[in-house]
Amino acid sequence: MRKLFSSLILFFVAASAFSQTASIKGFVIDSVDKKNLNNTAITLLQKSDSTLVKFTRAGKEGSFLLSGLKGGSYILMNTHPYMGDYFNNIELKND
Repeated sequence: MRKLFSSLILFFVAASAFSQTASIKGFVIDSVDKKNLNNTAITLLQKSDSTLVKFTRAGKEGSFLLSGLKGGSYILMNTHPYMGDYFNNIELKND
């Protein structure tokens, strides 16, 4: 099975309001065929107990956005029916 998401690009953006929150924005790309992977499931889990925090699917161009997040340690999980799953440990900061 091909390795998925080796070209995954993540941008961490901190937005400020009354309470500061963080966002994760990126694209899901097949590194072999150089194609955007639409409808990929993007799941954010708490690292401590694997509790679901946010879920979305990548759009037509393979882009996704998870917003309104609190700082902390998370696991970013990306799954697609025809590709291998991708897991990444991330640390978000409110500042």
